[in-house]
Amino acid sequence: MKKVIFVFFIALLIVSCGQTQEDKATAKIEEYIKNSRSTNFFELIEIKLDSAFAPNNDPSLYYRVKDYLEVKSGIQNLELIIKQAKASMSFWDESNKSSFGKDEYLESQNEYNKANSELNEGREKEQLIYGEISRVLSDSQHFYIGTLATYLFRYTDAKGDTIVAKEVCFMDSGYYDIKYVSKFEEYNQIQAVIKQVQE
Repeated sequence: MKKVIFVFFIALLIVSCGQTQEDKATAKIEEYIKNSRSTNFFELIEIKLDSAFAPNNDPSLYYRVKDYLEVKSGIQNLELIIKQAKASMSFWDESNKSSFGKDEYLESQNEYNKANSELNEGREKEQLIYGEISRVLSDSQHFYIGTLATYLFRYTDAKGDTIVAKEVCFMDSGYYDIKYVSKFEEYNQIQAVIKQVQE
């Protein structure tokens, strides 16, 4: 029995050693695509592997910068709401004496006040997260933490349409686990923020 177990272990070791880094990464990415999308067909078209280094590719920093971008997007939406509410208030000003006009003015005023309050909170949160990102980048050292894979693939969605997508994922050094997956454009946005803070 011990001999059988030993032979099995050696065979497993040989198979494992025979896999290249790209083989391991490809298998992990294919597993992720299969589990994350309701599709009967997908195909990896291209995959590129790069070494990933802290702090720029660290998962905790990635998610914090993602939070920062979401807050900034929320601020932009609030600024648009405020602009529209001010225009509406100006239109339904007291020069319009009708009951309907007064109601519209009050509704726009309430929207303005609410959005303005949320905007102040959003800007405080934006500054807080930016400060956290800045501290992490200034305190962290540059060292290897895993592999960054950029891959292009196509798949068939629920409607039967063929979709082509490009994503970036970060895997640990042993290719055992995917720590995060990002759309290619989103990943570049996050790295642009990191570069801006570092400058």
